[in-house]
Amino acid sequence: SGPAALRMSSFVKGGEILSLDVLPQLSEGDLVDFLEENREKSLKNALKALLPERLAEFFVQGYPEKVKQLTERERDQLLQSIKALKIP
Repeated sequence: SGPAALRMSSFVKGGEILSLDVLPQLSEGDLVDFLEENREKSLKNALKALLPERLAEFFVQGYPEKVKQLTERERDQLLQSIKALKIP
């Protein structure tokens, strides 16, 4: 919110989707390595090392409890949502 957000909203026609990289300082490869290094932890606790707790809770919804329980497809979907969070 604030003046910048209000000004930006005047340029938006509607129907656009914003894509946000939640961890721009890390590449997808860095995140794959991070998850591998933290495979014994719960997914939430692993992500809390990188993100605020509530944001970590948001991202882990619908995924297995432990990092090591993620399938490759689930891991890729999770990383895609972190690197390109869609905001309608």
